Amino acid sequence: MALLSGRTVFGDVTNVPQDALPPAGKSQKVVSSSGPVESQHRQSPLRHGRLREMIPDMLEEAAASDDVLAHMRSVESLLWRSKDLSEELKVEDLNVEAANALRQASPSRNFVAWMLGHFVEHLELPEEKWLHCMLVFDLYCHHRPEVPESSRLPAVCAAIARLIKKFDDQEPKESIASLPAKASGIAQWMQQSTCPHFDCWVSPDVLNEQENDLLLALRWNIKVFTVQDWMRLLEARLNVFTCNGLKHLLSPVVQHSFVYARLLAAHFATTAKNNGPRVARGLLCLNLIAARVLPADTFDLEELATPMCPATSATPKQCKPESLEFLLDGLQDASGADLETLKADTHMINATLLMLKANS
Repeated sequence: MALLSGRTVFGDVTNVPQDALPPAGKSQKVVSSSGPVESQHRQSPLRHGRLREMIPDMLEEAAASDDVLAHMRSVESLLWRSKDLSEELKVEDLNVEAANALRQASPSRNFVAWMLGHFVEHLELPEEKWLHCMLVFDLYCHHRPEVPESSRLPAVCAAIARLIKKFDDQEPKESIASLPAKASGIAQWMQQSTCPHFDCWVSPDVLNEQENDLLLALRWNIKVFTVQDWMRLLEARLNVFTCNGLKHLLSPVVQHSFVYARLLAAHFATTAKNNGPRVARGLLCLNLIAARVLPADTFDLEELATPMCPATSATPKQCKPESLEFLLDGLQDASGADLETLKADTHMINATLLMLKANS
């Protein structure tokens, strides 16, 4: 995969624009309507003075306010409610100990990823909508566990893609009208090759029935937040909390993370514990380490799953303590997670990618 162009260290706090630096001797705490997202025991360089007073307005302008973060979290928690809300949620925890999960994964997920890719292309949807389709599929399987082994799997995938298309573009197009024929062609090919149990015909009536069941299972809520949505939110918030000190690096980092988000979604189902916010936080930190913005030893990583940028000198410079503190404070404020949570998320993503690399 392509290497990120990076820098050896984040730099020191003198890189912050001088007109944004807080005046000494002042202290004011700002609490948003959704509550503070920073840990109370930390004292960030942004905690004091005029800059701190401006941060709520800056977050609002970037469409990444604390209220937006709180709303996305509330939607995320609602996504995984079972049909019976009193029923205890049982999910698979994806971590290092689950090293055999990849080997035991159902091959049907590969078929789903492949079919959704074809349907997204057929419907002329943006590439990132594939992540949206995969997330809706995982949510549907949470309520209908029998779906991955169903003979109607091609119809399920076609219905998901059509719903996303309708949500993305309400104009009726020829690609939607021809979707049943496209789905039938894929189903017939797969029935003759590797999946003899698939229904070979996907009629408009079958597609409508499947779409209705999807909406019923998901309670008509298909506006979900993917890993890419979370990455954009974190990027915007981190730009604010670091005074745009990383703006030139964050765009390629987010794009690089999209590649890995697709790889993870193709092999592992999203669950309540292995969710979008956790994956986004882990990918962001891991790629910042690969870009030499964060030192790997701060996150106790011995081996990186992502390619490291070539060192710019024979002896890499040491990150200044005040620079590292400034960046880590910004990361925690941007994500609303403490450092231990960020480390755990980064280790989980790194271990998962290493597992995929070992089995490739």
